[in-house]
Amino acid sequence: MLQNLLITRTEVADITDGIKWSATGEIAINSKDRITFLKPNYLHDLPKEQQVKGTKDLFQLELANHDELQMNNYFFKSEMSDERGSSVFVNYESSVVKFEYSPLTLSQTTYLALLTNKGTLMILKDKKSFQKLNPDEVYTSQSHFNEWKFETFEWVSSVSEGVLSLTVGLKSGGIQVYQLNETEDSFELKQTLPNVSNSPIVAIKSYSNSLFIVNESNEILQHDIDSNTTRVLLTDNVFQIYDFIKTADLLIFSTPTKLHKFSFSINQVVQSIDVGYYQATKLYLTDLDEILVTFTNANITSCKLQIQSFETEDDNLIAPVVKRRISKWNKAHNDFKDKDPVCKIYGMAFNYDKSIVCFIYEIKNRLTLQYTIESESSLNIEFVTLPKNENFKLSDTRGSSFAVYQNYQITRDEQLLRNAIANKSIDVSAELNYSLPFDKFLNDCILKNKLFHEQSVNAVLAKDLQAVENTQRLLAKLILNYAETNKGSIESPFDQFVLNNYALINKQTPLFPEATSWSCTLLESFTESFQLQTAEAFNPEAYSSEEGHNWLRCAVTLLPLLTDKVLIDPIFDHIQILDIKTLSANDLDMYGEMGPFTKDILKILSKISLFSGGVFQLPTA
Repeated sequence: MLQNLLITRTEVADITDGIKWSATGEIAINSKDRITFLKPNYLHDLPKEQQVKGTKDLFQLELANHDELQMNNYFFKSEMSDERGSSVFVNYESSVVKFEYSPLTLSQTTYLALLTNKGTLMILKDKKSFQKLNPDEVYTSQSHFNEWKFETFEWVSSVSEGVLSLTVGLKSGGIQVYQLNETEDSFELKQTLPNVSNSPIVAIKSYSNSLFIVNESNEILQHDIDSNTTRVLLTDNVFQIYDFIKTADLLIFSTPTKLHKFSFSINQVVQSIDVGYYQATKLYLTDLDEILVTFTNANITSCKLQIQSFETEDDNLIAPVVKRRISKWNKAHNDFKDKDPVCKIYGMAFNYDKSIVCFIYEIKNRLTLQYTIESESSLNIEFVTLPKNENFKLSDTRGSSFAVYQNYQITRDEQLLRNAIANKSIDVSAELNYSLPFDKFLNDCILKNKLFHEQSVNAVLAKDLQAVENTQRLLAKLILNYAETNKGSIESPFDQFVLNNYALINKQTPLFPEATSWSCTLLESFTESFQLQTAEAFNPEAYSSEEGHNWLRCAVTLLPLLTDKVLIDPIFDHIQILDIKTLSANDLDMYGEMGPFTKDILKILSKISLFSGGVFQLPTA
């Protein structure tokens, strides 16, 4: 077991659900006044011997204050009359009451949604403010306000269709559905379902084609998306519903002191068990179809619940780790046995395939008054390897390539290496739509192509640099196939020269025999000329000019890098591409008449690295 991770000078803001783990390997913690990010270390950031001794080697700490995220800049604007029961509009500090990472998109990206105590919903991308979903409008009545005050949300992803949606529960009892438009790079309101509930919606979970809803009256509702109908599973009652999980034909939910099993076949609660005075605030479904239950006000921190027998048993996953940490605390702080330590768990999160669970915990002496100073506060994060389902396949994962690598660094699971797609042959037999506009072809058929994800997993996990070159060959092959189908539309000599280089890396005959050379002027006086090389002499990493100078190649266009306006792969730092967004007028003049094909390649393929699955980064100073 790796040494736990200590974060100093911070306090958790949510004592039940304070930590999240994304499918890209990034961890977020809901701290007071900020979001604490644990950014995963990449290959070149790890110790040289590549043997991780503690989880501190796997992460870098980054902070995003609420002010930096502009959370305190959003206000509801009201022109309401003093109607009875209207909400009070006051200016107070924002805090995060719910946050969640999205599933991994086909373009290998995740988003972080933040719901504030003001009812605003923000989306973060790459740890920066990306979009606010509440409209900037003036509210003229309480009902108008209720239609736009967000109470909860749930991410919904259809992997087969490549659609990422965000379902939002409203104070009015309605639901809004937002969908990611990757072309416009924004979330758009796609559907509004009014009057789903007769009271504010406080929790939503999505399973298949149904939404399961808890409202402020502690009702549990099931809303069928296809038929747009709602049925009541549990009528309103006085007991708060903390959490719920749906299995094949059951709904498991928790209330104060009890756990309940609801059967869909007979449409009623069939069994309830008492857990004493404990508050079973969170339920987690493991990969082995067991439910891990965590408590907030108990001597014990967790237990396991067997779904079919509906019996609790001692937790052999988290509890032994907690016991060891308390024993270590006693040795350090309890020589006279006059203290009674208790471990508080402030949230758990699973990695992408549920093979690892991490949790925030704090050990306190229960026999003394608690007075804390934030600058002296600290949080511990523990990582525990879980038993894995025997049917696990690497190709079925929904984690990024580096998340798989991170998994191996923590678990040392040799099965991950055995399942790596080492030296996988390039397969372009899948039918691709070559009639699409070129930018859409790049986005839909290349950026989201599963073959590239498999190659990047192989390259990162098995440290197989041959897979990097295989990715270049696969990219060149698919773009050449498109060019052959649409040859008449490629008129730019610059684009033709780029496509001829794609042919050479695959040892093919150039598609445009007349486009054999290209020259450019540097610093208004120096000229560099480049000729097409033979397939045998082709070097995918460097390009030699006729003047005898060697230039690194752009990894996606194979052009020489004649400027410092580049983006660097976060894992393989020798992989660089031209940064089309920052090229100056002089840079563009230097490259001459850059054709539309080349511009689209640089624009679309800079969103994510096909070689590692990471986000391209600007070079450090």
